[in-house]
Amino acid sequence: MDVIMLPDPKIVGMYKMQLDEGCDKFECMNFDCKGCIYGLEQDIPNDVKAEQLAARHANEKKLCDGLLPIIRRPEIVLNLTEVNQFLIPLIESDDVVGLNPYQIDQLQKFLGDCDLFPYLCVENPIVYNFKDMQLKDQQLYKLANFISREAGKIAFYQDNFLNMIQCFFQQNCQTRFHVRGLLILFAFSIFFDNRSCATVLSIINHINNLPQNPEREFWHQVEILPLYSTKIVEAVHSAAQNFMKSVRLLSPMTGNIIFPIAKFLTRLFKFRMEDPEKFIVMKSERLLKFLMHEGTYFNLEPLALIHIIFTTPAKQFVFDKNISYYREQSTINRANRVNIDRNNIIQTALSAIERIPPNGFLLPFQVTFQGEDGADWGGLTREFFFKLTEIAFSPDYGMFRYVNSKYYWFVPESKSENSLFRLLGLVIGLGAVNKVPLPVRFPLLMYKKILNKTITLNDLAEIDPHFVTSVSQMREMKEKGENIEDIGLYFTTSYEAYGEMMETPLVPDGDKIPVTNDNFEQFVVMYLDWHTSESFRSKFESLAEGFRAVITPELINIFSPQDLDQIVSGSPQYDWPALKKATRYVGYQMNSRAIKNFWSIFENDFNDDNRRAFLKFVTGADYSPIGGLGTIKLVIEKEKNTNLLPVAHTCMLTLGLPDYPTREKMKQSLFIIIQHTEGFGFK
Repeated sequence: MDVIMLPDPKIVGMYKMQLDEGCDKFECMNFDCKGCIYGLEQDIPNDVKAEQLAARHANEKKLCDGLLPIIRRPEIVLNLTEVNQFLIPLIESDDVVGLNPYQIDQLQKFLGDCDLFPYLCVENPIVYNFKDMQLKDQQLYKLANFISREAGKIAFYQDNFLNMIQCFFQQNCQTRFHVRGLLILFAFSIFFDNRSCATVLSIINHINNLPQNPEREFWHQVEILPLYSTKIVEAVHSAAQNFMKSVRLLSPMTGNIIFPIAKFLTRLFKFRMEDPEKFIVMKSERLLKFLMHEGTYFNLEPLALIHIIFTTPAKQFVFDKNISYYREQSTINRANRVNIDRNNIIQTALSAIERIPPNGFLLPFQVTFQGEDGADWGGLTREFFFKLTEIAFSPDYGMFRYVNSKYYWFVPESKSENSLFRLLGLVIGLGAVNKVPLPVRFPLLMYKKILNKTITLNDLAEIDPHFVTSVSQMREMKEKGENIEDIGLYFTTSYEAYGEMMETPLVPDGDKIPVTNDNFEQFVVMYLDWHTSESFRSKFESLAEGFRAVITPELINIFSPQDLDQIVSGSPQYDWPALKKATRYVGYQMNSRAIKNFWSIFENDFNDDNRRAFLKFVTGADYSPIGGLGTIKLVIEKEKNTNLLPVAHTCMLTLGLPDYPTREKMKQSLFIIIQHTEGFGFK
């Protein structure tokens, strides 16, 4: 008589759970799993089918590889519950309560078991999939802080943790459970081998090689966990920094380690830019030089990664380093010295700048004004750039018009010479090189064109928002079946130039071609092209030629349009408290009567226009520099003669302030200087 072998009850139970609850995979293709994307084949009851599947299990395994560990190993539920019951209150508590020996022993089981580890901070472990990831942002943030605080007690288990990671990487990566574990790994950065970067690199490479669904879920969680993701950034950043400190010789092998980390940080920074300067891996000069000069070893553009990894101030740092290096290596003059006639600024500037050799634009700029005393330590250069810009952008020259109450943009079909636009491009570039923000602002559209980026209708909205709104309305008309031709538009456009309204056809005989539902999109394309390119093509090309003569493509390409906007025109934000906080005093104390009176006037009597005028008086520019007003580090120095007005040493960013006997006299003196800044009170 044959002996009938009954199926293993544990196997039966697993199949039953698989049929009843499904698995944790993103896309299961097991027809005997409830989670199958094609649906479960339910020809017989689940308990009967589970028995049948279990009976055939030895020869035909149909258990889903996406089943969670508590289904495969139900005995671990007790461990999960116990550890999370003491760990969650500990990390949530504001009291500094550490782990006791018993708790450390229980926690180390998690650190060495890849089935247990991803369950950390799961309040309800009896779940059969992690469609709800049970990830709480603040809780994970506190977990990372708690583990860091308890590092001395659990450091002994580093080897357990590192071995667990390797085991974890061998698990099915197609589950949400796996993604959860990957995210929690970064809370234990105390165990990362920072000297070689091996741990971080292995985690990053694993994430980079995930299939599409788990990879997408990982980055989705990063996006919705803003607090905790800063801990991820810190962990990766710290590993990269420590690695760079340990490297004595930069080589292609260095790049094989640092470039994947840089790419990972690039993606992180798309979500986490609240305090980016804190997380700039490439701030070290060694790595900057490596990226800029040796990056081609890795078939990458040398600065490709800088675009997002670096903030604008950090890119400015790269920019400045290049300029400093050039100036140190220069065999020609140490400065571009120009003598300017105030009564003929444009022509003398054009003549002086044309004499600068092509390889000399990165040298410092030094200005003297004919018939005036005074060495240029920065203040006269600022004044020159400001005055030249003021003239070039005046309506008299007909080069630019003020649009949308914000920006300067090209006058269509301007009659001004191309040489003037080239001069202006040179001036804009020289201003950037010499750290002189100009008192005008272009739309970002200008910098997109300089960077050869595609121009869209959204860019046109900066200079012609009314037209862009009208386009949306007319598209809605088309969708409703209404006739655009009823509006009475033709293939023409109008604009203001030299005080008059002009009209020009967009195509030959455009004034006779009505805009209809059929040709509407063609009209939009031609309108966009005319207002962003065609109507001033040669003028823009001349300006861009001048700009690129100063700032070469290798330097320009590290910047985004937003970066160039700040470098050319300064930051549009004014953090006045930061200016006060960073100010230093010579001859005064912070609590001196004169200083208290000064800040009282600045904060209570000045309006924003007055403050900007004061900023121009002491710095030569009324825009905030990159990095904010706190980077100016204004100095207020005591002047003895109270019969004199305050004086600005713009080259030293210093205000000479007499110790006036009364607040009212100081107020009168300050208002006089801010109302007469040009050529007055500068040294």
